[in-house]
Amino acid sequence: MGILVPSKLNAGDEVIIVATANKVDKKAIFSARDMLSTWGLRVRFGQHLLGEDFEFSGTDSQRLEDLQAALDDPTAKAVLAARGGYGTSRLIDHLNLSGLKKHPKWIVGYSDLTAIHGWLVDQGIVSLHATMPQIMIREEEHRSAESLRRVLFGNWPIIEVEGQPENRFGEAKGRVVGGNLSLLVHAIGTLSDVATRGRILFLEDVGEKHYHIDRMMVQMRRSGKLSRLAGLVVGGFSDLEDEALTFGKTAYQIIAEHVSEYSYPVGMGFPIGHVAPNLALPLGRDAHLSVTASGTILNYR
Repeated sequence: MGILVPSKLNAGDEVIIVATANKVDKKAIFSARDMLSTWGLRVRFGQHLLGEDFEFSGTDSQRLEDLQAALDDPTAKAVLAARGGYGTSRLIDHLNLSGLKKHPKWIVGYSDLTAIHGWLVDQGIVSLHATMPQIMIREEEHRSAESLRRVLFGNWPIIEVEGQPENRFGEAKGRVVGGNLSLLVHAIGTLSDVATRGRILFLEDVGEKHYHIDRMMVQMRRSGKLSRLAGLVVGGFSDLEDEALTFGKTAYQIIAEHVSEYSYPVGMGFPIGHVAPNLALPLGRDAHLSVTASGTILNYR
């Protein structure tokens, strides 16, 4: 299957912000609109973006209506998820991608948006794991926002990080897939299940206990998600709810243990995920991974 790569953005292009999950912080969203405007972009809000239905930004039908309308829109060049949280997976099975394929555009977000990214990759559509409007306006997110801007405007990234003790040296090339570990495990056996064979898998997570990470990695291994990778890239495992001492291993050591029987390269320590900065990571597109004693490079150029 070939891949569908959205066009780079130019000044004057229109982007749409939608909320697919929890309710948004209105002040932050308007600040994000102002920031995007300084990039030369015209910003439109989904009809129910500022809505509220208990924890969600609207009912399932309202959030679905906004997302589907944005995907189908013939003029917008990008759709930005306002925030993560929970709720996107409730919408997936009702989405239609025919409009998106006819009018390709960047789908941007992370965390809960992993549910959509996996499905897009399966359909051959490149998307963008990156910071989101509710977060990008924070001072500590300046590099995250700039990374997003650069990719949207046509600069494919080269991400270089220092070496980590759990790394495994090697070279690989493959289509980059993945995202939030919890969401990837949650998607196994569903429409948005991520195929990993021959691909470079990216993992990140937040707010978990160490034994939760171990349990999820067991599930990934038992379901065949780890055995035939081209390579593994690991981002932030942040704000964990317990200390490594309670389980006996750090998050990176847990992951390394579960892929120890394989031979593909493993690069940890990427500033991607629920961390600052959270660098933009294109998903569904080929990249070259190099892991050496001097560090790790993920190169999309």
